[in-house]
Amino acid sequence: MNTLQSKTSEPIEKRELRGISLKSLYWIIGSTIFLCGSIFGSCSKISKGQDDLRNDFKILKIEMAAPEGVKELRMKIMERRLDIMDETLKGLQKLHEK
Repeated sequence: MNTLQSKTSEPIEKRELRGISLKSLYWIIGSTIFLCGSIFGSCSKISKGQDDLRNDFKILKIEMAAPEGVKELRMKIMERRLDIMDETLKGLQKLHEK
């Protein structure tokens, strides 16, 4: 009876489950939950950061493509001007031959 009374009168922190005190077990479980929460939080921030990085690359690609479009437009304008100059030169040559 003495052992039964001593076990029930012990504080819960001092009780053991297979050699591990319940206080240690609570501490391990609490730490594990905190650690898992921290890891999940960090991973969600990392994945969000990767999405932001992908969006930045898309924006950069669009911005890089815009000057290409401008370059193409400038080339077309220059080609038209060159065609006009060729026609003008041919017209002047014809007038000079007469």
